[in-house]
This record gives sequence, C-alpha cells and structure tokens, in this order.
Amino acid sequence: MANKKQQPAYPIKIRQKWYFLVDKAGKTVDEICDLYLISRKTYYKWRKKDKGSRIYIPKKEHPQTKIKGEIKTFIHEQKLLINYGPRKMNLLVKRKFNIDISTTAIYRFYKKRDLIRRPQKKLQWYKPLKEVVIPKAPGEVVQMDAKYVWKDNIRKYQRTFVDIYTGMQFATVTSTMTAEDTINAFLGVNGGKWCQPPFYDVNGV
Repeated sequence: MANKKQQPAYPIKIRQKWYFLVDKAGKTVDEICDLYLISRKTYYKWRKKDKGSRIYIPKKEHPQTKIKGEIKTFIHEQKLLINYGPRKMNLLVKRKFNIDISTTAIYRFYKKRDLIRRPQKKLQWYKPLKEVVIPKAPGEVVQMDAKYVWKDNIRKYQRTFVDIYTGMQFATVTSTMTAEDTINAFLGVNGGKWCQPPFYDVNGV
C-alpha cells in the first residue's frame, strides 16, 4: 500500500516550472528534459496526471492586474537571466512596456514563482585588503567599474578603466558581461598599455 505522506520525486513547484517553460517561455520538451535530467516519458506522465488536477486550473486574473501575458513571461525570463530585485525590475518593465508595476506586486510574483534567490556565500579564499595600496608607477593599479547602458533599446555593458597613478581613463561597451569580455576590453588598446607612457586615447592614437 502506497504511503500517502511520501513526497513525489518531482515536487509541484518543479513540475510547474516544466510546464511554464514549455507553454510560456518557448522551450521544447527535449530542452526541459535535458535541463532537469528527466526522460520524455517522465515529463508526459506527470503532464497527463496534472492536466486534470484542480491545482493546475489557472485562476481568473483580476481585471486590473498588470503582470500577465507577455509581461509575465518577460519578468520571469529576466529574473532568471539577470536576477534583478523588484525595484530594478520595475524600471526595466517601465522602459520595455511603458507600464508602472509596483515593487510589491513584483515581489509577490517572485515569491509565487519561487524566483527569490539567496545571496551567494563568501568564498573561503577571499580576503579583503586591509592596507592602503599606493601605486608607484603607471599601470600598477587600475580600477575597473562596470555598469549597464541602453543603446537602441538594447541592454549593453560599459566597462571603465582608470589608472590610479596617472588618472588616464578608457571606456568600452560590449554586448555581454563575461570575464573574457573584461580582459579583452582591458587589452583592447595597445595590449593593455594605454595607461602607460606613451599614452593612448580611446581610439588607440
């Protein structure tokens, strides 16, 4: 006799993510099976069981709700991609759809979809600097700042490098935010020697 208290191998929240990604986010069943390490047979078995279950009957949306349709899919995808908090997501949605959604509504949506991530733990090898670093030559200490910028309504990333000794600056914009992009940006002008004499401007002249 089956134990009624026994938890299923794939909890309801996990199965809901399967169906959301396939029905709303445009993922294929094969992609979901590869992502969650399940077989197509397992996916369709649960789908068949859940299809007629009352817990999966969608509730009627309030007529004044703003998080629906394309906006709901957009917030879900962007949260998984860039992990914005409610305040930044509010600005992102306002820029994209020209709609103001309260941060409270966005937070509730995160919580309902299990999209709230815990902060990362500090790595064991990380040790903050406790002494002042004073550069003694050009290029010895370079500060790098990164921020996102919008170009043609497309999100891009700007990195700004400042040589602490000389005050020379160099900035560049890329389409992605990876460690490789940062290295390539630093080496983009004269092999990274733009902050050392002879000095170079942003065009490498």
